[in-house]
Amino acid sequence: MQLTSTTDYAIRIVCYLAAQRQMISTSELSQELSVPSSYIPKITKKLNQAGIIKACEGTNGGYMLAKQPENISLMEIISCVEETMAINRCLEEDRFCSRNLEDTCKIHKILLSLQNTYNNKLESVKVSDVIRP
Repeated sequence: MQLTSTTDYAIRIVCYLAAQRQMISTSELSQELSVPSSYIPKITKKLNQAGIIKACEGTNGGYMLAKQPENISLMEIISCVEETMAINRCLEEDRFCSRNLEDTCKIHKILLSLQNTYNNKLESVKVSDVIRP
């Protein structure tokens, strides 16, 4: 599985906001992070809806964190911008199995174990860990 560029941008935006600890404009985010300025509102809308950042409109508007960096996990950021976190279709909520063998499939069990390891690691890494020198 490969994360999208939107996810990469979202992580960089949150980390930058955490490091700056103040209101940051779209133009500064764009310039400092090499993210197209037209794309930032799309990403920040999702981060705002997830309660990760706050958005303020107006002349002195911009974005800032809504939580402390140690309370924001990579999992939280990634899951708010990615369509799914499942590494295989059979791990989706509807538990679809093309072979109808979910209960006996060895591959399903292996993938579920990998998914749990992946999720736990992303949950354990906090933004404060990423921005720490």
